[in-house]
Amino acid sequence: MKSEFDHILTHSSDPQSSMREKVRELLSKGHKKEEILEELELLRADLQSRNMEQEEDIVLEIMDYLVGWCSPHMKL
Repeated sequence: MKSEFDHILTHSSDPQSSMREKVRELLSKGHKKEEILEELELLRADLQSRNMEQEEDIVLEIMDYLVGWCSPHMKL
């Protein structure tokens, strides 16, 4: 899962939308929010270690959407 997210962040023309869609897909397939959050946190730490701030910010936003720290219409 982490490698899929990393690929999206580095190859998508709209990584934030693509990441949201991937998380929606995972949730619809029965993955638990906690599991996805763990993977996103691993990715975030990896991005931080590589000084990829823009990509790290996107991951943090996706994590916010997943836990509900956002406008109601943005929740995942």
